[in-house]
Amino acid sequence: MTFMVTLVTSIDTLLGNMLNKNTVFLDETALTTSYFPQEILFRKKQLKKIADHFKSLFRKEKNIQSHLVLVGNSGTGKTLVAKTFGKSITVFAKRHHINVTYLHIDCSQHRSSYELMNHVMRQLVKWFPKRGLSTAEIIEKLHHILMIRKLHLIMTLDDVELLIHSDPEILYQLVRFWEANQQHHHNHGFHLILITKKLQILEQLDSSTLSSLHKNIIIFDNYDETELISILQARVKKAFIPGTIKKDSLLFLTRQWKFHQGNCKLLLETLRISGIIASQNGQQFITPEIIQEVMKMTKQKLYINSSLIKSLKFQELLVFYSIVKKSTNGKTPLTTREIKKKYEETCHQMRVTPLKYTRFWEIIQELARRGLIKKKIDVKKDPRNARRRKRGRTTYITLSFPRSTWKELERELFQLIF
Repeated sequence: MTFMVTLVTSIDTLLGNMLNKNTVFLDETALTTSYFPQEILFRKKQLKKIADHFKSLFRKEKNIQSHLVLVGNSGTGKTLVAKTFGKSITVFAKRHHINVTYLHIDCSQHRSSYELMNHVMRQLVKWFPKRGLSTAEIIEKLHHILMIRKLHLIMTLDDVELLIHSDPEILYQLVRFWEANQQHHHNHGFHLILITKKLQILEQLDSSTLSSLHKNIIIFDNYDETELISILQARVKKAFIPGTIKKDSLLFLTRQWKFHQGNCKLLLETLRISGIIASQNGQQFITPEIIQEVMKMTKQKLYINSSLIKSLKFQELLVFYSIVKKSTNGKTPLTTREIKKKYEETCHQMRVTPLKYTRFWEIIQELARRGLIKKKIDVKKDPRNARRRKRGRTTYITLSFPRSTWKELERELFQLIF
């Protein structure tokens, strides 16, 4: 009994200390990607274009299938604008007695056509089976659901380049299926919004799919310095206790162009981490010195495309980890034989059966295609006869990231695998 009383007392003390601990935050979530501001600054033009594109949903005329592509660098507001539009059109449609569902899908979490379509159906039909149907059959089921419910489905594929890298066929299936059934779309419909950092990624699609998607493109330019300051000031008012961060600190942050490259999302995250550090140190202000320290901590992560790495399948992660691990130990460039040996050691450590060489080589090719590694083929001449073309070919592999980021990359991969 005495033990229980002591335990409860110590927990009360711990929680009390946590509650009484100094903090600079009013609402930390105002600096995160899950936050929806009441007004989206400097993106009204893009939001209006999206709304104009879907206005046919609210006309009496037969609906015309519509697809959109949102293009811009990281932190330019693409996801925020798309999600805000999704919330708004759902509410607006309900008031006009039109059935609209908006789904925003992160392609780093659904990396194949089957995973994607099964996820979509499970959002619409809770009892939908996880297995047993092909992708084409799921699409047929989706069409049936939309038809009987008289439902317009707007589906946004965020970071669609990850899906195109791994399974581009799904976009062809979706676009072609709905075009083939266009004559039946009177009171239901299907609409795609694709979000990507680079428009060139669409060139990997077949010409017919590309022609359907190239018609409606909305560009999100980088924010300039004045716009960034205005956005940050609006978020600071929501996130921090008044007076926590001075204007000179915001100016210092926004002027580090080489650091953030106009990425508003990165600036907000820098402010959030700076606030955490200030709170932990019992400080009442976020100074340029704290911000500079956070920038040093996170600078290496700028080069690492976390969403791309998270989109890798398990065996791809193992091969990539083997390359990174071998490189951080000082050996670079690497031959495929050296990588294969390290990969087999990693598989043994994980108690996983290593892949045969053909499949292993396909993964090397895939990692290179995604820009994670670089390949260089060295062709050796026959020294006995200069006219003979080849004596042997050796492929050398190097990482596509600066050497200073390799340790951080190794840690990130280790957490994903182990």
